[in-house]
Amino acid sequence: MNKLQWFGFLGVILLGAPSGFAQSATDATAEIPAARQSLLKTTKNKRFDMPMSFDPNESGVVLPRPEIDYDATLDEGHTLRIGATLVNAGSFSFTLGSLAHLNAEVARLPGVDGQKVVLALRWPEVLMKGGHLEMISRAGTVLWETTITPDEVEGWQKRRAMWRQTLQKRGVPESQLKTGLFATQMLLENLPASHTAFWRRFEVFRFCFTQTEGAGQSRLCSSRYVIQGEKQNVRLQKVPSAVAPRVVVMNRAAPLSGVVAVPPDQKGQFYADLAGGESYEFQSFPPSLDLMDMSDTVRPGLLRVSGFGVRPLDRHILLNPDRYSAWVVMLGFEPTIGDRRKFWAAPVPLRDAKLFFPGEGGGVFRQRFELSEIPRAAARPHLDSQTTKGTYIDGVVLRGRKLPDSAVTSDEYAIKTNSSDPTLFYWKFRATEPGQLNKSYLSVNYQGKTYRSFFEVHRAYANELSARLSGFVASGRPLFVGEVSYNHWFENWFGWDQYWVTTQRWGVSARYFKTMTQLPVGGVEKADLSVTTADLKYRLTPGLWTRDETLVLMLAYQDVNFGALKAPMTGVGLMWARSMPRSIDDMFNLLPFMDYPKWVDVEFIYFVNSMDKNIRLNRSMALNFHGQVLWKKNYFGEAGFGYKRYGFQNILLSKEARLDTFYATVGVGVKF
Repeated sequence: MNKLQWFGFLGVILLGAPSGFAQSATDATAEIPAARQSLLKTTKNKRFDMPMSFDPNESGVVLPRPEIDYDATLDEGHTLRIGATLVNAGSFSFTLGSLAHLNAEVARLPGVDGQKVVLALRWPEVLMKGGHLEMISRAGTVLWETTITPDEVEGWQKRRAMWRQTLQKRGVPESQLKTGLFATQMLLENLPASHTAFWRRFEVFRFCFTQTEGAGQSRLCSSRYVIQGEKQNVRLQKVPSAVAPRVVVMNRAAPLSGVVAVPPDQKGQFYADLAGGESYEFQSFPPSLDLMDMSDTVRPGLLRVSGFGVRPLDRHILLNPDRYSAWVVMLGFEPTIGDRRKFWAAPVPLRDAKLFFPGEGGGVFRQRFELSEIPRAAARPHLDSQTTKGTYIDGVVLRGRKLPDSAVTSDEYAIKTNSSDPTLFYWKFRATEPGQLNKSYLSVNYQGKTYRSFFEVHRAYANELSARLSGFVASGRPLFVGEVSYNHWFENWFGWDQYWVTTQRWGVSARYFKTMTQLPVGGVEKADLSVTTADLKYRLTPGLWTRDETLVLMLAYQDVNFGALKAPMTGVGLMWARSMPRSIDDMFNLLPFMDYPKWVDVEFIYFVNSMDKNIRLNRSMALNFHGQVLWKKNYFGEAGFGYKRYGFQNILLSKEARLDTFYATVGVGVKF
């Protein structure tokens, strides 16, 4: 195995493999109408396919106060509609019994104990992701309790899916794989011992499931049950009860159906008793919505709304699902730096413009949209497919395409149009805030209407300066080294942007270190060791340092001074840089001072050419592992370790230096 292969192998072990992608299927199942466009009326083509967004807040969209929309009159008071979700004895239920009783086909699967008594739970998933389950007697005594985490729910869903897949291969009808056990949200197998209060015969009780998140709380309680039967024949029997339906909204008795707006800066409060004995309640703040875009669609009377953060409970798709290969997820090598927002899109009927959203800790809130003007998707500008999502400078020029009969203007920086092609424009993007996402706007005038569109670009710092202290073990002797390092990345070459040649491809770095104690040269003679290095770097993919993963080709210069020996040399190298892989990042985050974004890189340099004819090189090389913890957007700590070999001979002086060093380093730095 040669050195580059070792380099790649060690990089995989310590940094994680490059991020592959594989679609997450759960969020893209619903089909959302596309934005309206035609072959004659669209700015999108193969070259220009990066859409700008129409800001709803800049398009006359008004968001009234969030509302609690409910109806407890359905099915003679046995069903509650909260938002678009139904709560009743069917959607919130419990089944106790052996696995063989719940599903005979599953009980016959290998490794499944069909005689084991389990408790199967079903609840509306949109209302609760997990929580604390209690078994409460009529007198209010907690007979039994357990906590169900979202991870446990996900684990059961995966196990349930595996059983379904196995039974499908055995020819079990699909209709049997959508009901019963396969329609539950959780299966509890480790039930209390037989002598505990859980198994009291004839003790009337109900289950209550409580979810608490921050200052919000929601709670579902079942009808009354009693346990009957023995051993594998045990079961839950409902106890009939006559309950008068009632509703309390914002701590006041309310009609059994209605819509109530939540006052500003107040929690939404709701409580409902159903005729079957079930109840549902929540106290939580309405969500803060981050809407990104709104426009018409190919279907008349239907809008397309998109945003990020809190996702609607209505039908929607995820626009940027994680696309990691199975082995990347298995090893936990997902990236941990970058734009982590998840964007969604949902259809909204124009005649009844509303969406339902979960509250901050539970509940359901209705958000209406009051529309004065709907942006035309045909007028949406599209940017070049190679448009960067990041920059090092203020005023980077973006290339875009518009309709020939539309006009684009900016109140911020200049826009130039192409005299030979009225569809092209060049936009000087305002990015005045380094270390964060910058949003810049265009005004699009089309058919007498003006729409505000925007694009977002992250601006990074182009320069780094750091001071480091390293501990070396050189030829069996410990020593300490002081080091200063500088790093710079170029946006382009003096304003010339060419994707493959200049755009965010090139960087330079320089380092100088000197030993704090002298090393023996021979006999009683001692000397200082000082090294100056300079690197020219080329990224194989454009992007930002400490943000976008890349491989980097390096041309290195090193000047070694050790007593009377001086050895200037050049070499070539390869560097791999990326955010800390998720699995490793999670471990470091257990330390409070490390619970920040982290960037890691590994580089290997082999020096192949002496710049002094009297110096002959002898396998001089460097293998460095280095990381930064980004405490602030412009302040970081760093650490690293590695191996360096200084091997050369001065033919004229008949002196030779061979120094094998293993080192560890720590430091602090600033970005500017």
